[in-house]
Amino acid sequence: MKQLLRGCIYGAAAGWSVGAAESALVATITDLAFASPISESVGVALHYSLVGGFLGALLALLSKLTHPAHFAGAVGGLMFLATGLSWIHQDFYAGIPLFALEPLIASAVWTVACSMAGFSMAQAPHPILPLFLTALAGHLCTALTSAPITPRPQEVAKEVVAKDGAPNILFILVDTLRADHMSSYGYPIQTSPEMDKLASQGIRFDSAWAQATWTRPSVASLMTSLYPASHQTNFLDTRIPESFTTLAETIHSAGYQTAGFSANRNVESFFGFGQGFDSFWPSDLGSVRANAMLRFTTWERAKDILAKGFGVKIKTMNDFENHAAALNNEVVAWFDDKNSNKPWFLYIQYIDPHFPYQPPSDFLEGTDIEPISVELQNQVAGAIGSVSKVAPYPFASQDALPEDIKAQVIRLYDAEIQYCDREIGRLLETLRKRGVMENTFVVITSDHGEEFWEHQQYNHGHSTFSEVARVPLIITGPGIEPGVRAQSVELIDLYPTLATWASSPLPQNIHGSDLSPVLAGNDGLGRAFTQNMKSDVLTSLTLGKEKLVQVEYRGEEVWMLFDLSIDPGETNNLAESRPERVAELRELLEQRRVESASFQPAQAERVQLDGQRKAELENLGYGGEEDEE
Repeated sequence: MKQLLRGCIYGAAAGWSVGAAESALVATITDLAFASPISESVGVALHYSLVGGFLGALLALLSKLTHPAHFAGAVGGLMFLATGLSWIHQDFYAGIPLFALEPLIASAVWTVACSMAGFSMAQAPHPILPLFLTALAGHLCTALTSAPITPRPQEVAKEVVAKDGAPNILFILVDTLRADHMSSYGYPIQTSPEMDKLASQGIRFDSAWAQATWTRPSVASLMTSLYPASHQTNFLDTRIPESFTTLAETIHSAGYQTAGFSANRNVESFFGFGQGFDSFWPSDLGSVRANAMLRFTTWERAKDILAKGFGVKIKTMNDFENHAAALNNEVVAWFDDKNSNKPWFLYIQYIDPHFPYQPPSDFLEGTDIEPISVELQNQVAGAIGSVSKVAPYPFASQDALPEDIKAQVIRLYDAEIQYCDREIGRLLETLRKRGVMENTFVVITSDHGEEFWEHQQYNHGHSTFSEVARVPLIITGPGIEPGVRAQSVELIDLYPTLATWASSPLPQNIHGSDLSPVLAGNDGLGRAFTQNMKSDVLTSLTLGKEKLVQVEYRGEEVWMLFDLSIDPGETNNLAESRPERVAELRELLEQRRVESASFQPAQAERVQLDGQRKAELENLGYGGEEDEE
């Protein structure tokens, strides 16, 4: 018993010193700031001491070690070895093959160093002293090299009072919603009766286009009224620069109360989307984020290895209440707690049509499709992974899933739309009964669509074809007469439009145009520009019913011209038969490309993703690919 206790104590002391040392490493070589560096460093050390104590007890039970120094040396050597190897392969030599020469040499040197240190520790007459000094040095280094987070200075300004009669604004974004999978846009299956009802009461835009075809850059364009080339929020480790004035900030400055609710982890305060909102849900994931420093250590990496190698599930956003009904509960709770008579601006982003498709079972009645078929989800996940690794269409052909499986996937996707649509209807009815929908504009749109192998690709973010770039847009509210608009419009146009409703002055550096004239009936030709800022050049220009698509891959490029009036699915490339028109549209596209970068910051603002967020995003199909992350 005495030996077991000795193993626990000295193993825990060794673990503490390893945790303190790694905290110092995190603080020294990363650009991270922490709210309380010392307490977080202690938190890391405490976690490691538990591991060390367990290892020490295990050694006491399974070996003949008896001297305290032996336990300290063995546990310390092992834990320093594991931690160092983790940093060598996942940070210092990240992206280099495991058995490449440089990481192998570094690993060998580190192994020898840890062995010698462990052996020296085992010979020490008083091992607690070097462990204490190591831990103390680690904590002091953390304190000296990591600056605490300091809040951004807030300007002290007079309380702004909104103009009399200022309307409320309810902005609903349904993630991954294809326009042509809505009933009001001609889809043969009844997927969207509630949204269709709104379309019949207001304006439905037939030709609305996203500025990017995956969530982060698309919503960043919506929130800044800038093209992706300017806002530079185009990869998984980038955020909206604080220098830009967001839609929420502009509306807030007009005296509005603002709140945001997003079920997609791509759109959260961490990535800059909370700018201008009085509150933004989710503000946090709870206890899993209480110790930020821990999430950048080997502790977090070990969780990833367990998840990927042994099937141990790490809690992600999908384990929390983020589906449409639960999101509605958060919105209703906000109204319950609202104690202001200010007009309000609400941004709500549902995620339910996004992969993984998991609709409630009642939306699959009459079919033999399981709501959450593990086999089917694995097949779809495999398709996402495989299509991410091939060249874009038309440079490569990606085999589709078997037709029966593909039909099931599309049916699951449609069921997700039906479920989300029902919950939108329920939310609107709840708000009407509470009397908060008077004098309220409602906007419904999406950030992008979804490909189902129309152009030999699946998912989104891999092209700018209509199935992913064209989005629904429905607007209802005071003074808006029902109708349909054919003019091509862009999501960046919503910023100046909503600012006009709020009577708020616009920042000078935006690309979008106010849609008020179009809403009033001035239906013109319009144009829309979509760009995916990846290693491949993926751009398109829509001018009325004409669309020019550019795909460049490894120095080769293809231009495609489509007549959307007779070919909405973009299957008949007219570029060879209409070279003069292609040349004219290419000139316009190049002009728009130059304009799209006109407000580009000096450099993109980058963030460091921890294992938790990586797990969240990988669960949605993002991760590991340089092209969109």
